[in-house]
Amino acid sequence: GMIERHRFVIGNAPVVAGTRIPVLAIKNFNEDGYSVDQIIDEYPALSQQDVLAAIAYELKDNAA
Repeated sequence: GMIERHRFVIGNAPVVAGTRIPVLAIKNFNEDGYSVDQIIDEYPALSQQDVLAAIAYELKDNAA
C-alpha cells in the first residue's frame, strides 16, 4: 500500500495510490472502530496493505 498526492485529485489530499480514496476516509473509519476487514468491505478496491498504509500515514502525519 502506498499513499500519494496529485494536485487535481481530491484537492491534493493524500489518497491510496491508484485510487481516489482519501486517507482521511480510512482514518475516520478506523477511529470509529472499524477493523481492516470492515474498511475493505466499504472499499473493495483496497487491499489490507493499502488500509494499513493509510492508517500508518495518518499516525505519522499526526505525530509530526
